[in-house]
Amino acid sequence: MPTRRRRTSLAVGRRQVAVEVTDNGPGIPEDERRRVFGAFERGRAAVETRAAGSGLGLAIVRGIARSHRGQLELVASSPEGGSCFRLTLPRRRGGAAETAKAAERP
Repeated sequence: MPTRRRRTSLAVGRRQVAVEVTDNGPGIPEDERRRVFGAFERGRAAVETRAAGSGLGLAIVRGIARSHRGQLELVASSPEGGSCFRLTLPRRRGGAAETAKAAERP
């Protein structure tokens, strides 16, 4: 069994923050891409290989993102393997980072 790898990147813009997670998993076939965000949905590859999981992770993350006016999307996936998901959240004035900066000022 090949080693599973994940790469995470963060981009901070003026109006939003984006986190991308890229893996080298089996990829998500075109016909499964819309439903992978549904609760208890597992891809064919996960079922066939008996991979651990309940199919709740993406549904939970998407729900949390939406509750914060953000989104979770599948950016890319290859049949040869690997997928990239992007979580985007709006930046808010007076958030934790701005509060910390204000506290540092003399």
